[in-house]
Amino acid sequence: MKFKPLLIVLVYLLANVAKASTYYVDSVNGIDTNSGVNISHPLKTCEAVNHLTLKAGDKVLFKCGSVWKNQTLVLSPQGNEQNPIIISSYGDGELPKFEGNAIETSTVVIKNPKFVEISNLEISNIDINHKKLLRGVTLSGIDAGVLNHITLKNLFVHDVTGLNENYHDEDVSRKSYGGIVLLIEGKSIRTSWDSLLIEGCKVVDTSAIGITFVTSWAKGHRTYDESAWAPSTNVIIRGNEVRRSARNGLIIRACVSPLIEHNLFYECAVQGSGNACFSFDCDDALFQYNESCFTKFNPGDVDAAGYDSDYNCRRSVFQYNYSHDNDYGFILICCNGKAFNDGTIVRYNISHNDNGVLVRFSGTVSNTYVYNNTLYAKSDMTNSRTPGDIPKIFYFKSWSGWAKNTYIFNNLIINDSKDAGYDNGSSTGTHFSHNYYAGYHPKSEPNDDVKLTGNISLSNVSVAKPGWSAPTLIFSLKLSESTSKGGLYPLKNDPKKDYLSQTPSNKSNDWFIGALIPTK
Repeated sequence: MKFKPLLIVLVYLLANVAKASTYYVDSVNGIDTNSGVNISHPLKTCEAVNHLTLKAGDKVLFKCGSVWKNQTLVLSPQGNEQNPIIISSYGDGELPKFEGNAIETSTVVIKNPKFVEISNLEISNIDINHKKLLRGVTLSGIDAGVLNHITLKNLFVHDVTGLNENYHDEDVSRKSYGGIVLLIEGKSIRTSWDSLLIEGCKVVDTSAIGITFVTSWAKGHRTYDESAWAPSTNVIIRGNEVRRSARNGLIIRACVSPLIEHNLFYECAVQGSGNACFSFDCDDALFQYNESCFTKFNPGDVDAAGYDSDYNCRRSVFQYNYSHDNDYGFILICCNGKAFNDGTIVRYNISHNDNGVLVRFSGTVSNTYVYNNTLYAKSDMTNSRTPGDIPKIFYFKSWSGWAKNTYIFNNLIINDSKDAGYDNGSSTGTHFSHNYYAGYHPKSEPNDDVKLTGNISLSNVSVAKPGWSAPTLIFSLKLSESTSKGGLYPLKNDPKKDYLSQTPSNKSNDWFIGALIPTK
């Protein structure tokens, strides 16, 4: 008798699974008067799919090799924890293609989704006249509460091309358009994402943003006012490629503990100002194992760095990232005087051949830690933003106020530029300590509390090679080069491993310098 409740649950679950349907869609051989539940009698158009009433466990599968032109897919799928709704492909050949051609703002719209998994589709939305703001895929939440378990996987989103004008960087509305858009609107019911995964997607040639989050429920973040603050949770952005976005490659907003890892951001900001990826209105964002490169600086731009700890954020962490060939730096830590950016940590990263300003502090950021990074300033480094100004390795500037309490230690700084310098501006509480300086030593070089200097000989350093592990072949130094010890012990919550996940062999408080433990 004690097993009877369990049997009832099992029977209920099996009954629900049995009721689930699989719908097949074929743009060539389908007929919309078919039921679509037989692979030999598929549906034909997106319009027919849009009229389906999907239930938990249902699948909608689009045939590989099919193309839907001038059509939009608009669904409101809600599965459950045991039976998510699957939207994907079937058959062999090229991914199913959805070519919106600017008929609607977004080619694919998924409204108020719960327990939905979308994969293996190709999506574009081209306005040949460049007059419209467009999206490729839109996940839309409006006054819906917590939207659980949404997965976007192995999507190819490309050529979402609309306006190509260089608009003002603080125009948030324009930043709600692009390749993959997570859009939360409404004012009545606190709405957020939970257990959202974007993985293995390629997002190429998009305007304005590659992947972007926008929400109407971020205003209460500063004071944790729940009446105006609905943060998304368990958000993971992993293993994606974002190439040639018009502005930023990724904007992640209004999340608690989002994880951004193993992504490639390549040639972002090709039309206007933008750092490749940044967090905004977030707490405890973690960026790790990403590669960001060739971010473009256009005339009149203010940003073109690989990474950005933006304002209204607390305790953002950037670790184990590779930055190279970005036109205006490795990383920006910023906020204006009316906002906050507190507790950012930048550690175990490698910057190779970035231009302009390697590490930039703008505005009233506070309690920032930058340590155990390897920074290489190339011989022909220039400052594209300010003609006539020198390039800089560390640079503090005002944005309605100055940075305070910044701790910079254990960094390996290899300066091959005769022109590069340092500028602390009017920042307060800025502490340089236990950094290792090699190459040229400008007059502006910081006077560390404990300062380490020496000569470091590198081979094949002129070209930064692609691939997250590539810089380790250049910057893995020998024990004899005096970077194996002499650093301050890291923060209490430090992962205690270097860029290659190596753990120091010694157990003393004498830490290594730079992002990599020297080899024997």
